[in-house]
Amino acid sequence: DVLLSQRADIQLRRGYVSLGHLSGKKSKAQVQQCIFCGRRYSNVRLHVLCACTCFVNFRQQCTKHFSSGLDIDMSSLNIPPSHPGYRPIIALFAHEVVRPAQYFLEGVKQLQVG
Repeated sequence: DVLLSQRADIQLRRGYVSLGHLSGKKSKAQVQQCIFCGRRYSNVRLHVLCACTCFVNFRQQCTKHFSSGLDIDMSSLNIPPSHPGYRPIIALFAHEVVRPAQYFLEGVKQLQVG
């Protein structure tokens, strides 16, 4: 589970996972809909990591693991794996974002093929 979380973290950091769509289709448009809440944003990745209401609980948990509150850069998940808060929060957060995103995109591919 730890390795899957670390892989998800890398996928998010590198932008390998699409977090936006247009009308249920994968898109590279400048403004896309968040796959989690359905709202339209020009920077869906930043929205998902920093503001999407679907992940409020994870962002609140981050404050428990970092001494000066949310002193981390959620927009880039720029926390080294050696940081004590990395494993319980950041890698888990990445896993919780990537897994449904992959399911969503698989569903889109099946709809496009079928």
